[in-house]
Amino acid sequence: MNTIAKASAISLALAFAPTLATAADPPLLKWLDITDHEEMKSVTSIVLSPDQKHAYAAAFNSDTINTFTRDPQSGRLKPLDIVTSEELDCAVAARITNDGKYVGAVSFKANTVAILKRDADTGKLTPHHVVTGGDLGAESLDFPIELAFSQDSKFVYVAGMRGINAFRLEDGKLKPIQEVTDDTTSSGRSIVVSPDNKYVYGGFKGSNSLVVLKRDLEKGTLTTVQTLVDEDGATTALQGISYVACSPDSKFVYTNSGRFGGDKAVAVFKREDKGTLKVVQELFEGEGLDGLDGGNEIGVTPDGSFVYALASNSDKLLRLQRDKTTGKLKQIGAVTVGDPISPGAAGLCFSKDSVFCYVADEKASAIVTYKHVTGKKK
Repeated sequence: MNTIAKASAISLALAFAPTLATAADPPLLKWLDITDHEEMKSVTSIVLSPDQKHAYAAAFNSDTINTFTRDPQSGRLKPLDIVTSEELDCAVAARITNDGKYVGAVSFKANTVAILKRDADTGKLTPHHVVTGGDLGAESLDFPIELAFSQDSKFVYVAGMRGINAFRLEDGKLKPIQEVTDDTTSSGRSIVVSPDNKYVYGGFKGSNSLVVLKRDLEKGTLTTVQTLVDEDGATTALQGISYVACSPDSKFVYTNSGRFGGDKAVAVFKREDKGTLKVVQELFEGEGLDGLDGGNEIGVTPDGSFVYALASNSDKLLRLQRDKTTGKLKQIGAVTVGDPISPGAAGLCFSKDSVFCYVADEKASAIVTYKHVTGKKK
């Protein structure tokens, strides 16, 4: 973002200054535990199973998907099992279907999308099916970084160097159905499906773009509705976009930028009636944000009360209080994730009750667990 654009961005930030509804003191974020082991080098993603009994993490320098048992009461994690193979060479993200039957993983060096079958009782994973870039129907699959399942667990969407690859998931096997590639889908970093299952949002660092695609609910295919590009007149906070997240009611979209350069910014968008996004608020480091260096994953708590933005270079977790009506944000604090290290905080997830937060601390090769506790600020 150039100097003129930044001046405009500051004016925009002032114009969109948050007017959050008055609320009681937000819960404090308490460090609870840290989980690490030697087979979790460079862990970058963490996700909980729908039954909240297990967690799964991808570690790209160990080529592993790590399984943990989780105590739903205490929130603590305990290592259970490890899956590794040639197809998981540089596994960088792991996600789970809503029905809890499968875990999907993308590996950028192996250039694969892998499906692992999950035992509902033990939580352990078994490799089930793999698609490799260049396979029939997946010719454009290249350097996959992130994936997302549709809310009905029937489709998979993958973001990579050249765009989006869409697959149907049938009995745990992937069937390519579509490739979305153009000059606005370069170097994908993030992809999410809206909670109402109607839209897919992709963040592309190479083209500094946020792409909105409408889903065919039956076929799973995608149609581009809108492409927002940094400094296109609508937004100035997408240079180096790293991650995208949706509010639980699907009405708002949030982005985090800066992991590999670009803006140090969090942006808020509102979904319009026809699916297009409208800028609601843009916050920048030093202008509404404090501590966002290397913006990476961003997430909304399941109760919709907070947005958490990770900063890998400063190894911080930024806490932003959220107005559920307007979608606007106000930073209420930031914590250093473990001992300061870079790159640090990379991936996060929440328990369904919004009580626990889990952060994948990349260079520390650990999962850090936090708990929300009530109490007055000191």
